[in-house]
Amino acid sequence: MNEHPWAQDVAMVLNFEARGSGGPSYMLVETNGGNRKIIEEFSNAGVEYPVANSLAYSIYKMIPNDTDLTVFRKDGDINGLNFAFIGDHYDYHTELDNYERLDRNTLAHQGAYLMPLMNHLSNIDLSDELKVPEGEDYVYFPMPIIKMVSFPFKWLPFLIIGSGLLLVVLIVYGIRKRRISFGQILAGFVPFLGSLIIGYLLSKYGWVGIKSGSFYVDQQHGFPYNGYWLIAAAAMTAATLCFFLYHKYYKKDNVASLSIAPLFILWLVCLLIAFPVGDGGLIPGVFLPGAGFFLVPLIAGLLMVWLNINQRRPSYILLVILAVPALFIFTPFVKAFPVALGMGILFVAAILTTLLIGLLIPIIGHYRRKDLLSFIGLIATLVCVGYAFAKAEFTPSQPQSTSLVYIQNQDDQTAQWATYDEV
Repeated sequence: MNEHPWAQDVAMVLNFEARGSGGPSYMLVETNGGNRKIIEEFSNAGVEYPVANSLAYSIYKMIPNDTDLTVFRKDGDINGLNFAFIGDHYDYHTELDNYERLDRNTLAHQGAYLMPLMNHLSNIDLSDELKVPEGEDYVYFPMPIIKMVSFPFKWLPFLIIGSGLLLVVLIVYGIRKRRISFGQILAGFVPFLGSLIIGYLLSKYGWVGIKSGSFYVDQQHGFPYNGYWLIAAAAMTAATLCFFLYHKYYKKDNVASLSIAPLFILWLVCLLIAFPVGDGGLIPGVFLPGAGFFLVPLIAGLLMVWLNINQRRPSYILLVILAVPALFIFTPFVKAFPVALGMGILFVAAILTTLLIGLLIPIIGHYRRKDLLSFIGLIATLVCVGYAFAKAEFTPSQPQSTSLVYIQNQDDQTAQWATYDEV
């Protein structure tokens, strides 16, 4: 990078990575400045199936991980795009990390990024190298049909304050229409926070209780062979709790009141982690403006509550349409967070599932047999847990990986082999 004669002519770098053998390919921006022009041109390229969001961008900038692209940014101040798939992480750097195990759909997804971007970037003026000053960033996320939605970070203060005011106005409006009561709003926090806290505790300490087993200790990647089933178990546990507790607190005509708690908690999250204060946020060290797109399902949720206030039997078609942002934004994160950051945050799957179901209360709140949904969720949870434990053993198709490290002491000129495995 520092010596190659072509380095000064490079305006943009595309880097294709793998940390596993399957799953969607995620796009991550690498830049010393802002991401505005990069996101604009990425959107203009017309990538058919983008999997990219600014929350991942904000998290990526906080953690010390490097990629093959990092040297271009650090040494050459060259912008770039990373494309990495991280599914089936247990295959990474093992004998299973081979062509036969590679998901062909994953490989095709990489190509679905490469071809339109090569065509687009080779036909535009890159003399400015798509550079903008630090701070000129966009919030961005994918949506069906639209593909990529983006808006400037600088809109966040107005959107957060505005959505908070809309929530207050909606509550006052609902009370005046006698479709919402303050007491029922407070009661609505019980099933939501109850599901959130119990789901968190069960998933967090459930993992703590099993991870000391040799099956988990001997898998150095942090994501075991049965990891997907454990994620499903955590999510189904949270769903079961939600349906059970909301069934207990359901009363005729209190759906709008029960819907307020999840919206308030989501707004509070946006305020705490995405509202800019000086060079950071309200919580020191935790400033994730890329999470600003959480405001989209929040605003859609406010509209869903408004429909419930004005109509005793609101149009389910409209409610389902308004539920699309929550479904498409939060559902992928249920699996993506534990896969990307390790099973130590398995509880995030339970928290996000609870939040998602809470945002859907304007729809599912009208269904009186939530006890039946809870029973179905319990059965699904037991199936997931049972299958996860059934897969918790090493087999020819799930071989035990080994680690081997060569250590050389330059002072006394001795060397030895070491391993992270229990011996």
